Parts: sequence; structure tokens; C-alpha cells
Amino acid sequence: MTYSSQGTYNYLSIVEALRAQIERETGKPAKEYSYDYKGITQAIQDLTITAESGPAAEIGPQPGGGNVVIDDSGDPQWIVNTEPDNGSLWFDTRQGRLFIAYENEWYQTNGGDGLPVVTSDPTAPAASNLAIGQFWWDASTNDLYIFEGTYENADGSITTVPNATNTPIWIKITLAQGDYFQNTKTLPVEGTSFQEAVQTALDLPDTNFPFVDPATIVNQQNANAYLLDTLTAFNTVLNNQAVYINSSPPANPVEGQLWFDIDEIEISMFYNDGATSQWVPIFSALMYDDDLNAIKAAITTETTKRTSALSALTTTVEAIETADLTRDSTLISLQGQINNMSPANMSLYQTIADHTVAHSNLEKQIASNDSDIAAIYLGYYNKNQVLEIRDNLQADINNRVTSAQLTAVQNSIPSVSGLASTAYVDSKVAAVPAGLASGGKLTGSVVVDKNTLGQYTFNASTHYWDGSKFMYFKTKTTDGAAAYSTFGTNENDFEYSWDFSSNEDYCWTHGTNGKVASIDKNGIAAEQITIGTFGVNGANGRVLTNTIDVGAKLTAYQAAFEAMRSGITTSTDYDSLKANLLTALASI
Repeated sequence: MTYSSQGTYNYLSIVEALRAQIERETGKPAKEYSYDYKGITQAIQDLTITAESGPAAEIGPQPGGGNVVIDDSGDPQWIVNTEPDNGSLWFDTRQGRLFIAYENEWYQTNGGDGLPVVTSDPTAPAASNLAIGQFWWDASTNDLYIFEGTYENADGSITTVPNATNTPIWIKITLAQGDYFQNTKTLPVEGTSFQEAVQTALDLPDTNFPFVDPATIVNQQNANAYLLDTLTAFNTVLNNQAVYINSSPPANPVEGQLWFDIDEIEISMFYNDGATSQWVPIFSALMYDDDLNAIKAAITTETTKRTSALSALTTTVEAIETADLTRDSTLISLQGQINNMSPANMSLYQTIADHTVAHSNLEKQIASNDSDIAAIYLGYYNKNQVLEIRDNLQADINNRVTSAQLTAVQNSIPSVSGLASTAYVDSKVAAVPAGLASGGKLTGSVVVDKNTLGQYTFNASTHYWDGSKFMYFKTKTTDGAAAYSTFGTNENDFEYSWDFSSNEDYCWTHGTNGKVASIDKNGIAAEQITIGTFGVNGANGRVLTNTIDVGAKLTAYQAAFEAMRSGITTSTDYDSLKANLLTALASI
């Protein structure tokens, strides 16, 4: 039997030789083994178990009857106490190598290289029978060398043929003493994908990535350094985005930085419009604190009412449950009476059993509805609460001056630019006859032509009462009844007032649109009320953004309220009520 192909000896030849030996020893076909260390080991074990005679296969760190050591030249030295039989096998568990005994020597069977040469000093091994790829470990410097197959002659020339005078050339494969592990400085960056990714990031508009030449990132140390620089840059950006909390802004703000004013309860952003830098609020300030407080109070009151109503509803439900129990007792009594009655057609009536099932289902449904209603009340306002809140808001809005009305009043106030100054009036008064200097009657018109914008045309500021009843008017009446109105200061702090006692109408009238706003004894009236954010007036006058048409909103709310009222009326159960309310509220 041939155990090798064309004179080649390898794992296959070893396994097949062991299989042939097993077949000779057992007289039976040997099983198949893999052609590797595992298959060799299994075949040796099976051969050891099944062999009836012949040399035994040994498994252990050294062969039986001796030991093996490696000298400084890298050669194995066998210490034999008991000569092994030719053909004896030994599997070295330290290296996973198989040896066979021949003429009192052990020979490796699997063609592997020998053990690395280990020396305690830097003197290179001088062995002349080295295999290419043999290693040498210098334990004194922790350096690793490899023999690549060349020798140096006495004259310095290089050859691949060993002789008694030349020495092997050992190639150190570590960079420096103790530097035998890969590190970030020596670990190369594979390919160009990372460099391309860095270049892509640098090409982004408004990027915060620090500049670097991607071609310089060639190892892990370069990559780590750039990633650290990137993180530092982004940390600076993130710090700039942190909200500065104080009553005054930061001393050295950067564009995009946020500041929360704890006095004004307002967040602003530092913005550069190309010409100047300034803090710009990121939301419109609330101008209706009193109104909001009133609304909050109304909501609190309504919440209390709703809580009380819910408690009353709970009491009602409990009373219903008690009534149900009483009804059950009554039904039982009636059933007894029915049983004593003469037979009748009972198919037209509900049995106690059917009623009990229906009553149980109803109780379950009520309990489920109570649970659903309780869950809804926990997180949401119900329809009635919303209606009450909206009604209160509507009533409050109807009783208050709107932003649009105030804006209309403000826009109707004539500009004071070009009016006469105090000095100019004084000069003109000086020219008036002496009778008018301390009072009197002016029968003609007064033309003011002052030349200083900062001067007051009329000045009544010496005493607060100088402005009391500053202007006095008589109102035109159809029936000729006396009606007078005054404007000026009064005894109340910070107050200027129009005083009237009849049907006077203080209105703002547009040349083509007619009356746009009015105040009389019944309050403020306007055909259209708009809530919004004021901007700087333009060529067409007032500029508003984020506007809300109060009339349109109230019309929509009223339509929704009517739809909800109709939905409540037409609902037959909880699900239909919920569906009708959701449909009605969808338009708001």
C-alpha cells in the first residue's frame, strides 16, 4: 500500500499510514479521518486502543523513557533513558507535533518547523542547519528575529549556501527594544476611504471641521489626533450654543449664542444682520398679563366647578347603581307574583335570566364607561369644560380692548412733528394783545410754525392739574340737549381721561372706509378685530404679522359649539357622543 502521492509526504500520508496500521491490527476497514492535526490525533488514539501488539503511541509533553530540550543552536537534544522501539509514535501535546522513533532518535513526521531559538544574550545563533523561517528570540532585549535563508561569508559577501565559516543572517522584525506590538503610530490607515471622508467633510458649506490635508493622515495616530481636534472644535461650537442665564447678557457673545433674561423671562439670540450685531428675542413678548391672569383665574374657577360636577355625577351614578339593586329586588318579587298567575304568553316578555344577563352587561358597560371617562378626565378637559372656558374667554374678550382697537387709536393720533415749540408759542403769545396773555377769547385760527422738533407745542406740565380739563368740547345733538366732553388729567395716578355724560361717540373714521372703531358709554366696538405682532410701519401704514382674525375665530368657535350641541342631542351612547364631538371639534 502506498501512503503518499508522487513521493509527497504530508498530513494525508500520515493519516493513511495510521489507517493502514489500524486495518492490519484489527482486520477491519478503518474509519475516515480528516487530514489535519485532529484527524492524526484521532487515528493515533484509535490505533492505541485497537492495536494488539507492536509499538505503542505515546501522548504527552515529552516521550516516555526520556526528554527533549532545544540547545542554543536551535537543535533538539534527546535525553534518552530507555531506547524507544523503531516505529514508536509520540504526540507532543505542547506543540501539536507528531514524532516517530528510529535508531534511538525522535523525528518529526509532519514537516513543521523547529522550535524558536531562545537566547539569554544578544549573541546570534550560529547554527548552520537552519530552515527558512526559523525564529530567534533574544530574551535580553525582547527582540524577535527571523532567518530568511542567507549567510554572510568571512569577506562580507552574501550566499545562500551554508558552510563552516559563514554565519546566518538574522532579520529583526521588531522596530525597537520591546517594541514588538503594533501601536497607533505603526498601524497604517487602510486604503483611502478615511481620507476621502475627511475631504468630503471639509467640502461641506459652513463646516466646523478643522482644516487638515487628508493626505497626511497615514496612520492611526494621525487619525486619532484629527478626530480629537474635530471633537474640540465641535465642543467649542456646542459651548457657544449653551443658554446663558442671567439678568444681563454675556460680556463677549458670539453669533448664534442664546441668552435667557431672568428678569424679563425672555430668550434672545445674538444676531448679525450684516451691519450691526444685537440681541433679538426669539418669540414675541406677552402683552396681556392682566388678561392672562384673568383667564387663569377663570380656568381655575371652571376646574373647581367641573370637579364638583364630576363628584355630583359620580354620586348620581352610585344612586343609579343603588336603584338597580332595588329594581333587582322588585323584579324578584314580581317574578314570584308572575309565577302564581295563570299561564300566559310569556314570549312577549323578558325573562329574569335574560334580564340578569343584560343587567350584568349593562353594569360592565357602565363600569367600563366610568373607567374610560375617569381616564379621559385625568388627562384632558371634557367638552363641557372646553365650552365653559371658551364662553368665559369670549365674554372676557367682549369686555376688553383689543390690540387692533388700540392700534387703530394709536394710528389715528396725529403726528406732533412740525408743531409749534414753546418758544415759538411764547413769541407769538407775546405778540398777542395783552388781554389774551392771561386768558380771553380767540376768534381766529392759530397757525403753528415751529422750527424745533424737540419743543412742545402746548405745555401743561408745571403741575399735574395744569392738564386737568385741558380741552373742553360741546357735542352736537339732534334735540339740542346740552352735551359736553373734557379731556385731560384727573386725581387718579397716571390717568388721562375723556369725561362725558351723555351719548358721545369717540370714533375713528377713515376717509373711504368710514367708521372703523368707536368708544361710547357701552364700551368699545369695531367691525373687525385683529390680534398680531407689530412691525415697523411701511409705505401703507401699519404692519402686522402672526395675525388672528378674532371675528373669524369666534364664528368658527360658534359653529363648532352649535355642532357639539347638536351632537350631544343626537348621541345615543358614549361612542356616538365621542364621535360627534370629535367631528364638531375637527373644524377648530
